[in-house]
Amino acid sequence: MKVLSRFLSVFILMGILLVFGSYTSFGQGAGGGGYYQKVQSKEQREINELKTRLDKNQKKLDEVLSQLKLLSQLVNKQNDTITQQKEELDKLKNKSQPTTTLKPALRNDEIMKLKREIYLLKQENESLKKAKSTNTAASGALSTEISRLKKENDSLKKTMALKDTELKKSGADILKLKKDLGNTGKTKLLWDKEKKRLDSENLKLKQDLSLLSKEKVKRDQETSKLKAENLKFKNELTVLTKEKDTLTKASKKISGELLTLTVKNTSQSKELSSLKAKYGSPEAIRRLTRDQDIIRGNHYFEQKDYNKARAFYELSVTHDKKKEAGDAVIYYRLGYIALLKEEYEAARGYFQISLLHLPASEAKTRLKAQYNLGMCYKKLKKPSLALKEFMKVLSLDPKHDKAIIQVGELQYSLNQFSSSVSTLERGVGAHPKNFYLLFNLARVYHQQKKYDRAVKEYKAALSVSPTDFEALYNLGLAMNEQKKWSEAINYFSQAYRNQPKHELLLLEYGRALQMVKKADESIKILEEGIKLSPGKGEFYVVLSNGYYEKKRFEEVLKHLNTASQLGEKGHDIFRKMGDAEFQLKKYDQAALRYTWALKGEPDSVSLRENLTKTYFKMGNFRLAAKGYLWLISKGKKDAIYFQRLGESYLGDKNYKKADKVFRHIIWRFKDYKDKKKIKGYLKFIKLEKRKAKYR
Repeated sequence: MKVLSRFLSVFILMGILLVFGSYTSFGQGAGGGGYYQKVQSKEQREINELKTRLDKNQKKLDEVLSQLKLLSQLVNKQNDTITQQKEELDKLKNKSQPTTTLKPALRNDEIMKLKREIYLLKQENESLKKAKSTNTAASGALSTEISRLKKENDSLKKTMALKDTELKKSGADILKLKKDLGNTGKTKLLWDKEKKRLDSENLKLKQDLSLLSKEKVKRDQETSKLKAENLKFKNELTVLTKEKDTLTKASKKISGELLTLTVKNTSQSKELSSLKAKYGSPEAIRRLTRDQDIIRGNHYFEQKDYNKARAFYELSVTHDKKKEAGDAVIYYRLGYIALLKEEYEAARGYFQISLLHLPASEAKTRLKAQYNLGMCYKKLKKPSLALKEFMKVLSLDPKHDKAIIQVGELQYSLNQFSSSVSTLERGVGAHPKNFYLLFNLARVYHQQKKYDRAVKEYKAALSVSPTDFEALYNLGLAMNEQKKWSEAINYFSQAYRNQPKHELLLLEYGRALQMVKKADESIKILEEGIKLSPGKGEFYVVLSNGYYEKKRFEEVLKHLNTASQLGEKGHDIFRKMGDAEFQLKKYDQAALRYTWALKGEPDSVSLRENLTKTYFKMGNFRLAAKGYLWLISKGKKDAIYFQRLGESYLGDKNYKKADKVFRHIIWRFKDYKDKKKIKGYLKFIKLEKRKAKYR
């Protein structure tokens, strides 16, 4: 029995060890991966169930074995007692039998004692037999239980064997998976390298994209410029085609006239031959033909047919290479025709020759030649030489109004401002109703920022010519400079009736309308300007002001972005963008715009105030506190700035500084409207300090 129990316990322990070893090897082989843990979970559950069942069976076996041990001990004790009793009985029997040596009769008391002992031994023997029978029954029950447990252990062994084979298979699978995992690790490394390469390429692509977007903006700007240039070229082309048509007509006319001239020429040649026969001298014939050419030239000059006049004058000059007094007028007229044809260099040469040979009797022609020579120099962009010639004109005729105008303009362009003003004032004194003198004097005052005098002279010029566009437009600008917006709008509207498609007028007109809060009219005028020149960024900037007035902040941002794309840069645009984004509660973007604007205008108090307000709205109380401190240092010492500073410290949980600022407000601004609020803040700070103590 003892051997059997020991064998069973050893066998069960070996099974448990095998199961535990396979379980641990399985766990080690699996490598602890998430996927393999899922594979193990089912089998692990089954093993755990088997273990629990084995543990239960082991407990039962231990109980049975302990009972068997007790029974065996009892049986051994009983056997020992029985053997002892048997030995004693044998001794007693030997004693009771009569012997030859013993006496024939025993005492009665000794016999009675022996009988009692035999009776007691019989009773003990019977009780032992009963106990033996019960023990045999119990041992039978135990043997059945042991056989049942053996069977169960056999079945468990089989299941364990099956599980072991399954585990071995799964171990092989796990090894394969491990190998695959190793391969996947390599592939993962390759993928990581590939990912890094792709990330670098992506970065490069992003950089290229940003560069392309910048290039696109540049291209857009260039295209807008090219469109504007294309429009100009188209207009010039139309003008040229018209001129071409007129020239073709003129050429046809000239060719017809040439035919008539050739006919006349043939008749004249016949006349010449007859004259030769008549007069005989070639000098006389040359003079006659020259006189004839001058007569024809004068005829065409008076009729303003300058092409024919020029042709005959040039013929007359070529007949005789000697320059005479009579030729001086012809040279003047040739210069005049060249000036009209914008052949300034040729005109300059003709006028200089005419001035060399003009007699004193031709004073008027000399004056004209001198003035026109000055105009040639002016057109050839030689202002000093032009001024010299115009001064010669004034030396001949001090009241020559055109020369005064030219001298005044040239003196101003050469930065001779005081001389320019005195010349033009002298000219106005001599010719008080000359529009150009009045207008030029007004313009000089305007450029010198003497707006009152400029306005006076512009009005005087308009009294002479009430509908002149330039005078009306410039007077409107002067009123704008003096911030007399209503009067400026009046003059701009008059100029608008004269020229409704003038870009600069539309821009300034729209700006003036904004100043008197006429946003709708301003938007209308500025949109007309954008239709005329869509590539002019300033229109979009001014238009954004109108939309800001109307509180259409998305439109403001749209037009300002367009302006910046068209090349309009500067802190003012960033400020306006920041204002619009602040109104749209896009505080992060507004703060960014204001910081960009501050780079161009770092000492601007209004910009810094807007940025500080934005920080306060964002909840960035530390930067807001810095901003309010800066504003107070720059003279913004109203109670509201101190209040905002204190609130910023409060938001930043800097209770010490906040307390100090709020106490300063109560001490300094005794009649402050928000005094209750300040006291409330102080109470709150007191509570927070108490809480901090108890913490």
